Amino acid sequence: MSPGVTLVPGHRVRWEEGRLRVEADDDRSRLRAALERHLVVGEGGDTLVFGGQVRARFSSPGDVEALTAFEARFLADNNVPMTLPTGAPLFSPRTDLHTHFAGALPGRVLVELAAAEEGVNVPRSVLVEAGIDARQDVPAALLDGSARERLARSLDVPLDRQITFRDMERLYARRSPFTKHPRLFVPQLHAICRELAAAGVAYAELSLSSAVEPEVLSALHASLDELEASSGVRLRFLAALSRHDDLEWDLDVLDRLEQCLPSRAVVGVDVMGHETCSTRAFLPVLERAAALGRARPGFVVRVHAGENPAFPENVREAVRALLPFPGVELRIGHGLYGVDDDTLAAMAHNADRLVVEFNLTSNLALNNIQTTLQVPLRRYVDAGVAVVLGSDGAGLYGTSAADEVRAAIACGLDEDRLARIRLTEEALLAVKQERERALPPLRNWSSPPPEPRRHFTPARAAEIAAQRGAVRAAQDQRLCELGATVTEETPAVNGRPLLWLAGAWRHAFAAWSPEEIQHATTVLGEVLRGLAKRGGILLTGGTCHGMEGLSHGLAVQAGVEVLGAIVEETLAEDLDGRVQRFWRCARSLYEKAAPVVRLVRDAQGLGLFLGGGLIVADEQQAAYNIRARHVYLSGLRGAAVDAARASKHVRFVDRAAEVLEALDDQRPWGQLRHPGPNDAADIVVVRRGAQGDDELLLIRRHDDSGAAAGRMSLPGGFVRPGESPRDAAVRELLEETGVRVPASVLVPVCVVAGGGRDPRDTEERWVRSHVFATRIAGVAPDDTAGSLVLGGSDAAAALFVSVERRPSLAFDHDTLVARAIEVLSTQ
Repeated sequence: MSPGVTLVPGHRVRWEEGRLRVEADDDRSRLRAALERHLVVGEGGDTLVFGGQVRARFSSPGDVEALTAFEARFLADNNVPMTLPTGAPLFSPRTDLHTHFAGALPGRVLVELAAAEEGVNVPRSVLVEAGIDARQDVPAALLDGSARERLARSLDVPLDRQITFRDMERLYARRSPFTKHPRLFVPQLHAICRELAAAGVAYAELSLSSAVEPEVLSALHASLDELEASSGVRLRFLAALSRHDDLEWDLDVLDRLEQCLPSRAVVGVDVMGHETCSTRAFLPVLERAAALGRARPGFVVRVHAGENPAFPENVREAVRALLPFPGVELRIGHGLYGVDDDTLAAMAHNADRLVVEFNLTSNLALNNIQTTLQVPLRRYVDAGVAVVLGSDGAGLYGTSAADEVRAAIACGLDEDRLARIRLTEEALLAVKQERERALPPLRNWSSPPPEPRRHFTPARAAEIAAQRGAVRAAQDQRLCELGATVTEETPAVNGRPLLWLAGAWRHAFAAWSPEEIQHATTVLGEVLRGLAKRGGILLTGGTCHGMEGLSHGLAVQAGVEVLGAIVEETLAEDLDGRVQRFWRCARSLYEKAAPVVRLVRDAQGLGLFLGGGLIVADEQQAAYNIRARHVYLSGLRGAAVDAARASKHVRFVDRAAEVLEALDDQRPWGQLRHPGPNDAADIVVVRRGAQGDDELLLIRRHDDSGAAAGRMSLPGGFVRPGESPRDAAVRELLEETGVRVPASVLVPVCVVAGGGRDPRDTEERWVRSHVFATRIAGVAPDDTAGSLVLGGSDAAAALFVSVERRPSLAFDHDTLVARAIEVLSTQ
């Protein structure tokens, strides 16, 4: 067997017995099969070739040209390789102007810093999300190596898939106990400088929401000079605002920022967040921020705009709003979509103070692009617009300055065009150095105490809360008037076929032609008649607009029950009186996808997408990520349709019969590999609990497991080629739970096979499980460290539960537990 080569973190490639084998830390990784398909061994059996490029040598495992995060995600999503240039890049960026403090470090470094600092606890909720069962918050220093590794992986964007913006926000929330811990702030600054210096970056601007708080400013002014002297990296910060903040909140932050204008540490503001609103929604904030440029020339106002195609006016409106303020340095973060020729010309004319920041790896990771053809980078450069490359959070996305250059080359930049980016960087660095000379040295300025809030006062906060409460009250009253039922719990489907409709709403629907409306009406009418014959349920958004309103009328005609998924912010006047059953599933429209898609997946339903914009595109990505079945109706327009066509993994249908066929086909995503029996091992582990009763070791299966997703089950998994079932049981137990036992203590219980005990069983392929059992040492009543049990492989978490009070288990595992306990009692 050859030594392993790591081309992608978490994936080891070996050459053994005349074939390539790819091992993955996470058995769910979509990269494993794709790597096996596209990696080949070069002549002589020593080199590893990807896309025609030699990327590694087995004889020299340290000599590896790893796949970039951009390549890895593209391969996982499209199952075809995109090979980027290897070796030293043609151009090495010296700046990272677009990055976020909370995403700058990889999860591995955050966990290392937390473990090294006394008094840093990891919340139980974060451990559970990482697949680590804990009864309480745990000091980071007490986590063992396996737990730290799993926790670190849970803090980064996966390399084997695209995710939605909401998924990314959950990652930031999971990171917050580390990134917002006061004891870790300065250690993080040191680590960020080390990472940037290693990448060749000399100047970086990081977004940080707390940048103008007194304690943060004090730490920055005490640290930044020393950091620059020791690392060669100059860090500066932008005060982060959200596109969705209350106006009053932002105005108070800007008032505080005005107090801090003499600070070298804070150089501007960053208006960021999910681009689900128009730039017009926060123009007063932009104008107030830009006015600060009069007092401090070169003050940065960055707007995240054009990251997705939902609001094509966003870049244009940001440019129009900010160009009239001559003192401000305007930045457009992302700028992928919606730039017309006039706006492009205005940007080029003001290239001395307007810069567009491209962040290609994050754009791919967050489902905003599917191919490099969607990136207008070359168009910007050729028009004379000032452009730079940013990481958007090198640690979070697994990228680097050099990797962003490689991605830019894939988007059409040659050496001459990259040289223009270099000139832009050099000009920026020179100007910034000159302007800083007019400000007091870092150590000679102290933060003034914050002034009382003038805008977001307690009275105004109460008024805003009352307004939101009024929306909820009006919604409740309208539901009562309609005589409709509403629940906030996940509705029971009771085995009935479930069809989820997601598509064009209001503005997107208004843009359809009469022919498109007729096509959708015809197909949907036939589908709903078929759903009625099956006794099925239609799941929609519950409002009277767009495809939802159209479908409700057709559902009434067909006699189909409608379940309307609404959110707390749904306006009363939008509710459709033809819907009699509502599910209030989230706070806002942009948080709705996760619970809806999970219901569809768990009910083995089908999603039908009909056009739509950004929100529908996110819903489709969520369905793909957690393996909920879905199809797209062809012949319709919308940003979601464009994204689906580019993604290459969406099934388009033309006729109602195809939709009904897909609805009836409830085969799970997970498929068995081999005709005939597919050998697996399941393990029953029992111990004496702290209360004196017997406890059983169980796992909770991942939400996107191929079978029994999200259910509790015994630990276990498939037997690998050449492996005995007993050895497979030992391996799976260790991988999924962290419990290590010798093979000799495993007692055979039974062998069970086929018969539909596993939902993946067919007449051609079935699971044959070898069941083992063992009893291990018990746990002391005060043993908290021993309560930590790892999840892994198909396990999202693992834990001991009472044998008598255990939950209902997946597959036939309750029967297997009973048989195993009977066998153990005779030992």
